[in-house]
Amino acid sequence: MIARLIFVLGCLAFFADASAKAIDATISGSWYNPDQSGHGLSIEYLDENTTIIYWYTYTPDRDPTFLVIGARNQGARASGTATIQDGMQFGQFNPNDVSRTEWGTVSITYNSCTSLTLSYNSNQPGYGSGTINMEKLVSIEGVKCTNNAVHGNYTVVNVDRVQQEFGFGAAFLFENGYSVWFGVDGTEGGVGIGTWRQGSGDNITLSGTSYGVSGGASTINGSGRTYANGLDLNYANGQIFATRQVTFQTAVRTSDIQGSYDIRDGVNGGIIGTISISSTGLASGRTFDGCDLNGAIYSPDGKFNQLVADMEISGCVAPTAFFGAGVFSKAQGSALIAVTDGFAGYVYELLP
Repeated sequence: MIARLIFVLGCLAFFADASAKAIDATISGSWYNPDQSGHGLSIEYLDENTTIIYWYTYTPDRDPTFLVIGARNQGARASGTATIQDGMQFGQFNPNDVSRTEWGTVSITYNSCTSLTLSYNSNQPGYGSGTINMEKLVSIEGVKCTNNAVHGNYTVVNVDRVQQEFGFGAAFLFENGYSVWFGVDGTEGGVGIGTWRQGSGDNITLSGTSYGVSGGASTINGSGRTYANGLDLNYANGQIFATRQVTFQTAVRTSDIQGSYDIRDGVNGGIIGTISISSTGLASGRTFDGCDLNGAIYSPDGKFNQLVADMEISGCVAPTAFFGAGVFSKAQGSALIAVTDGFAGYVYELLP
């Protein structure tokens, strides 16, 4: 089953330009070249216009030194004049002793979440000019990078213009274009599965099928726009307002969700069974009405808080596959999973 779902995710691949990535807060952190370990960059994104770069390096005479670059951001590139400091005595730290000399120019081009190119041109003897490829060494919690800005988890408010109802739920948008969402309006709920795609500028489209918890399916085709903290989508019967969840940035590995859980029906309430998840994601359980559950619940990318569920139910019915997505709460040690079997939608809480 895992192989099947991985194949599905691969078929829904999101096509993006991997040659460059616009400078944003996710560039912050430490960078180095593994073949030149011993020097590297510390980068701090200040705002859409400015990045501060510290290059910890050496002089032509092999003495340690560092450069400071106040860089201007332009698309995927940040460039500025580098200065070199000396003269201050350790322990005294008298700012009047500091001498700052213009060293030359330095720029970085952000190729992807894990790759940049450093270019330099010094006006000081012995340094010269050149380029160095570097990779991410350390990321900052809360601003870890994904190669597409739409990738994430969202809190959702759905406005149904036909039924004159509001629904509340969540959406999980994976980097490769796979998407799962759910909504509950108090007495009814549904789970959707489909694809999303980012167009030119801030345009986005989403298509898929929504399955009611009581059965029945409806097609969803929406379009809208993205912005810094979320996205809005319009579809035939209503509108979706989605706000980014900060907890998406929490690192969740498959081994983090290892354990035994009670399964609670997230729509109707009540404990309906139990399930155990191994450190590798293999999952098995049983409901109180005699259904056997087998498959996997795992994290496809341990840097972020997103889970994939790929399961099969048997025993009480003919073997039926169901799959979906969810999130894990490290603070509570619980998970929330939204899945569908192609007929109905199910929202489950896994409680320790």
